[in-house]
Amino acid sequence: MVGEQESPKSSVVPRLLGIVAILVVHFFTLVVLLVVFCSVVPKYVSFFEAMNTELPAITILVVKVSYLLANYWYLLVVFGMPADAVAVILLAVFQRKRSWVLSVYSHLILLVAILAMFWVAIALGVPLHAMAGP
Repeated sequence: MVGEQESPKSSVVPRLLGIVAILVVHFFTLVVLLVVFCSVVPKYVSFFEAMNTELPAITILVVKVSYLLANYWYLLVVFGMPADAVAVILLAVFQRKRSWVLSVYSHLILLVAILAMFWVAIALGVPLHAMAGP
């Protein structure tokens, strides 16, 4: 009927689906970052070692981060994802009137992931460019 307000239960389901969608996107973002840092970067490192290439500081930093994530990836899964889930749920529950806060948080997570990918691409591209010569 017109003028009837929605029941509280009918607004909970879309909210829960939104929370689940955000967490799924964050999880897949973490998986992509772990694949890049734990699988792709080591292949480039072995290529650079085979070519006996001197690596610039930015590439060495990416290699060190890759080594760290490859050896301690489980800490991100065990502590990082639950902390992210708690943050998303708390923001969704306690910031109902300010739903933009959850949106900003979620977008910042994705922005950090995109910047990390850009950083890896630059760091791995610099030695390749130097190998190609002028």
